[in-house]
Amino acid sequence: MLFANALLLIGLSAALIPIIIHLLNRRAAENIDWGAMQFLLGSVVSRSRRMLFEEIMLLALRCALIAVLALAMALPFVPQGSTVPWSLMLPALLLGATLLGAGTVLWDTRGWRWALIGAGAFLLLLAVTAGITERWIQSSRWRTSSAGRDVAIVIDGSASMQIKIDGKANFNRAVEEAQAIAAALGPADGASVIVAGLRPR
Repeated sequence: MLFANALLLIGLSAALIPIIIHLLNRRAAENIDWGAMQFLLGSVVSRSRRMLFEEIMLLALRCALIAVLALAMALPFVPQGSTVPWSLMLPALLLGATLLGAGTVLWDTRGWRWALIGAGAFLLLLAVTAGITERWIQSSRWRTSSAGRDVAIVIDGSASMQIKIDGKANFNRAVEEAQAIAAALGPADGASVIVAGLRPR
């Protein structure tokens, strides 16, 4: 699987925004003891696991949503003869971003924190490596392929091409360049010449 706009994959870094906001909010919070706190502690402790689970799911979904938008803008596609299945690469990217978000919520529990962040980073690295490998394989196939190329040459047929520069019309220059391109093609290559105008021919 490759991406038509691979540079837009930089947008995956935007998945760090919810994580950074979460960490900043944790630092800004202050614990203040007050009189009735002792009556609420029991309720808070009993609901802490549920609250933590909800917080993990919320941050993970935020990271996954941003990752989905970044991947959609990068326009993924599966080239012919693809060696890396999309069913491996896309879930690895999304799950990696999700695990990074979940690991951030569990910042106080070192074991889970580093396990989830490490797994997320590994999946992201795996997906990036698979994408680079796929691009390299596809480009090497194109360079070493014995199959011919199909080349289309479009020549402007408007009246402006009749303007002469140094005694030669621009249209004649374009025809000469098209002939040079056609002469450089291999025996297995195909070429078509189109004269663009009101009625292309």
